[in-house]
Amino acid sequence: MRHIWMRGMRSRNLQEGALLALIAAFGGAAYAQTATKDAGAVQILMRSAAALGLQKATVSTIAVSGTYTRFAKDTSQSLAFRMLGALPDRIRFELDTPNGPAVTVVKGAGGFRRYNGRSTPLSVGQAAARALDYLTVLAVGHWISSPQIRIGQPESAAVGGKDYHQISIQLAALGQETTQWGRALEQASRAEIFVEARTDLPTWFRYHEFTRDWRLGFSVDLVLSDFQNMGGLVVPMNVTRYVEGMRIAELRIQSVKLNVPVSETDFQE
Repeated sequence: MRHIWMRGMRSRNLQEGALLALIAAFGGAAYAQTATKDAGAVQILMRSAAALGLQKATVSTIAVSGTYTRFAKDTSQSLAFRMLGALPDRIRFELDTPNGPAVTVVKGAGGFRRYNGRSTPLSVGQAAARALDYLTVLAVGHWISSPQIRIGQPESAAVGGKDYHQISIQLAALGQETTQWGRALEQASRAEIFVEARTDLPTWFRYHEFTRDWRLGFSVDLVLSDFQNMGGLVVPMNVTRYVEGMRIAELRIQSVKLNVPVSETDFQE
């Protein structure tokens, strides 16, 4: 991945951000205008949605389990995880650590982390990033249909011997902001999706994640692989997360269940 980061994208100084949770949070009157969607890019995303089974599969909830591995300089640690998602913007991610479960919950543009008896709120940027991390492929269909999502003109990219369609995604009405908050939101609402030309699968996402201080952000790449058909939905069974070009974590999915029962209590503190 460092090879991809250094050679494939160094020529472009992009400022991307996760947006799935931001859609729900900022979908009011300020963003009520119909977003511009490039026709060529929409056609590419529609082929991608078909390849993922999104045009046929009806999904309202999803339950996923597997192994989460964290990587440090010379070590790694693998832990069991469970994820419950209720579309479009509620997620519960639970990690079994040696000191007990670590729970992350996303609800719209907010959420919290709970660990060792203590809860801390998520920033808007953190909530948006977790939503994209855990419900990555399901966002594609929403981007196509939402009037609040602007889809830019596709570009061609050749990285690691593969050809990609590179498409920029952003909330509508941005790009005209003058306030500090508006500019920060603009920066946090951008994402880049890389659709592999040969398979039409979205195998690479890039965005910026922000802490509670909007001035502090870092670039994130999600690399999706080992796509398998799970009940009609084609799911990447392996998701690797890179931060500033360094491999940080990997999700290895072992079980996927669609349209499982959920309760509002699953997403409460």
